[in-house]
Formats: sequence, C-alpha cells, structure tokens
Amino acid sequence: MSRIFRRGKTWYVDFEYKGKRYRKSLSTRSKQIAELALKDIDVKIARDRLDLGPVEKIRFDDFARKFLDWYEVQNSVRSYEDYRNLFNSTIIPHFGQCKLTDISVEMIEDYKRARSNCVSASTVNKELVALRHLMNKAILWDYLQRNPGLEVDKLRVKQRKFRFLTLQEIENVVSVCPPYAKPILLTAVHTGLRKSELFRLEWDDVDFERKLIVVSNKDDAHTKNYKIREIPITSQLLAELKKVKDESPSKSGIVFRKSDGSPHMGGLRKTLLRIIKNAGIESFTLHDLRHTFASHLVMEGVDIPTVQKLLGHSNIATTMIYAHLAPGHLRSAMDRLGRRFEAQSISAADSFDPQSGSSKPWPKT
Repeated sequence: MSRIFRRGKTWYVDFEYKGKRYRKSLSTRSKQIAELALKDIDVKIARDRLDLGPVEKIRFDDFARKFLDWYEVQNSVRSYEDYRNLFNSTIIPHFGQCKLTDISVEMIEDYKRARSNCVSASTVNKELVALRHLMNKAILWDYLQRNPGLEVDKLRVKQRKFRFLTLQEIENVVSVCPPYAKPILLTAVHTGLRKSELFRLEWDDVDFERKLIVVSNKDDAHTKNYKIREIPITSQLLAELKKVKDESPSKSGIVFRKSDGSPHMGGLRKTLLRIIKNAGIESFTLHDLRHTFASHLVMEGVDIPTVQKLLGHSNIATTMIYAHLAPGHLRSAMDRLGRRFEAQSISAADSFDPQSGSSKPWPKT
C-alpha cells in the first residue's frame, strides 16, 4: 500500500509497483503537496502508466508552445490571446532556455522577486498561476513528476475600496443623463451586466412576457464562464426598455444603438465624464455600476449566493467582496445585537436578589 512519510523536514513516498517496492523523495516540505503527489502515483498505478525512468528532457520554450497550442483549442480567442501574450512577453523569455525539468522552486521565487520590482502584485500572481497551469499539464503529459510552482506562495494583494453609487447619486445621474445613454446606464444599474454583456445585448435576450433578461452565448462571443443566466427585470427598467424598442427602427439585433443605427461598442467614457460633471458627483466608471447593482442587493438583505448567481460569478469568493461594503447595514446589525444584550442584562438583573446576593429562583412553568 502506498504511503507518505517524513524524514527531517522532507516528505517521501513509499509504494509498490509490479511487485517491486520504491521509496523516493518528493523534494517538498509541504504535507499537502506530498498527499497530492501520492494521489497522482496511485492514479498512475491504477492506470498502469507509472514511469519510473527519467522524463523527457524538453526545453521550457518548446513545451510552452505545445501548451499554448492545447490552450487555444480549449479556450476562447480572447483567453488564448491573453495567455499567449503573457507567456511570450514575460515567462518564456525568462525560462525559455532552461530544461523544463531543471526549473526549481528557487528559480520561480527569483522570477517572482524580479517581476515584483516591475509590475503590481496582482500581475505577478496572474503570471504564477499561468506557470502553475503549464506545469500541471506537463505532469499529466509525463514531462514532469512534480510541480515546483505549487510551493511558491503568491504575493499578498491589498484589497481596494471600489466605487458604488448611492441612491441619491443614481437619481442625480438619471436627471442629467442624455436620452441615448439613460437606458444603457439604467440597464447596468438594474442588472449588473458586464460591459461586454451590456453592449452585446440583443432584443431576443429581453423577454418582456417573463420580465427578464437572458445573458447568453453568441456565435462570435460568449459569457465569461460560458454559462447562461437569467436576470429578472425591475418595473422601471422594463418600462425603459419597452420605450427604447418602440422608438427603435429595428425590432431585432443589438439593443443599444447610436443615432446612426450602429451599435454602441465603447464604454461611453466621454459621456460619463459629462454626466459626472453635470451631476456634481464623484467619478465613476461603467463597471462601477455593476458594483452598484451588487451593493444595493446586499444592502437590501439579499443573500450572497443569490447575488453570485445574478452577477454570474463562478466562484462565490469573488462575490464575498460585497458582504462587508455596507457600513450602515453593519451598524444596524450591531445595534440589533446591542439591544439583544441589553435585554439579556435586564432579564438577569430582574432575577437577582440584592438581599441574599444570589439569583432569584426561576418561576415554575
């Protein structure tokens, strides 16, 4: 039976394969990583694919091209282009001449340190995740036996305070908003659509009978996680969209169009700057309206899983950033807790007998 054990600070694996016993160092101090390596060995034994000899010595840049060819087939054009640019601009130039099997934890730590002097922590972390992804695939394809990237911690990233509009600010924006921009901004505030989803919205996606918007994949584009979601429409937005459709010369295709009939494709940056100036409020972006949608849901007591579903987040950890952004509602919660404690204190005082110095007996029920 296979097992892991530790000698000093290093973990080892002990297993049998085809009647022969093997013991080998896993070159890691992490029990979690050792357990993952043990599971990988068990799977390979079960599949009779365990290769105890040396793995193929391939250069990092050659394997990176293989990896990117695979990634292109598995992912969207935009995701592939992001990965390709990331590898070609930073990771391949740094590790390209090395043998894939020669890349160590220390080398990746050196890379992390060098990159942290040039770019933000979040960018460095994105590159480390991509490198781990490549090495995980190398293990599956039998080019590596372990992933040194798993032992490199990501940099800590400071949480940034993001912008969301108050109810008064929303009212100010709507009051000075030009007619062509009003339905766009209202749709963003009332649905939390991403910018790409907002400007790809078609009339076929708007179900006036069921009062909802369907965020769907298109022939030339897709949702961020490839999943379809439905967002109920508020009465105010429903009336606004009906008005837009009634005034639109085209009853099909893209919803939001310019005066010449061409679809809006940008972020209305100049329009937003004018709105901000005329409304006399703090600057905001189109994406901040997505934050606004989520923020007001949370402030109305909507649970996080529901907000996650409406926003289309694949990971609830992404949605959790909204759990604490409503100070007024946190204060309200603490006030309720305070009243509860005060009520308990009064109850305890009523049951205390000052003459005897002990609690009064509870009344019989």
